[in-house]
Amino acid sequence: MFRKKTNEKREIALQSFYNLEDRLTEKLGTNLVTVTFTASSDDTNKTMHILNLAKHLAEDGDRVLIIDADLRQSHLPGVTEKSKDRGFIDIILGDYSIDDVIIDDDSYDDLSYIFTGEVADYADKFLEPNIIKDFYNDIRDRFDYVFIDLSPNIDIPEANMFAGNADAAVVFSRYDLSNNPVTRDSLKQLEKANANILGIIITDYLYAEDELDELFGGGDDE
Repeated sequence: MFRKKTNEKREIALQSFYNLEDRLTEKLGTNLVTVTFTASSDDTNKTMHILNLAKHLAEDGDRVLIIDADLRQSHLPGVTEKSKDRGFIDIILGDYSIDDVIIDDDSYDDLSYIFTGEVADYADKFLEPNIIKDFYNDIRDRFDYVFIDLSPNIDIPEANMFAGNADAAVVFSRYDLSNNPVTRDSLKQLEKANANILGIIITDYLYAEDELDELFGGGDDE
């Protein structure tokens, strides 16, 4: 039996969000700036979670950049309603500078974006670790947090390589897949890429009646 009370569901979502922010910022400290976010599957709402976290940090005065490095299925333009023809790939190829492609948010002074750019028939050969490292080094001094949105990383070489060269990696997983071989494979591939895995963010968790009672002290359904 599960409750559907709107106010409780909203409170749970908010509390989970604040817990995520607190734990993430506590672990990051001052030395971990470039953070990659990947997933064990496509349906985790990863990009929206990243955007909400970035907005909240920007509200507190932190300078935050979100880089759309999902070269398979980009979601950042959809959740921000923004886009730009040139972006991350064009920087990596050496055709454009960071200042050429960066976009500032209209509502948050300390939030900026870099989109993927034109990704057409890209090849792994130009996605070399040293180039990615240099890019991370160039951008880290300009922001307090650089959040890099990746594609799900299983058998995706560039996603694992991007994660392995960043300061840290976070994995999103649906609750029903969190103890699944798919998620374990995601973690194994990140470990093989020498990624510094901060942890897993579980999405789509459905609270049972007794868990809600513990959180909110019971009460009648409305």
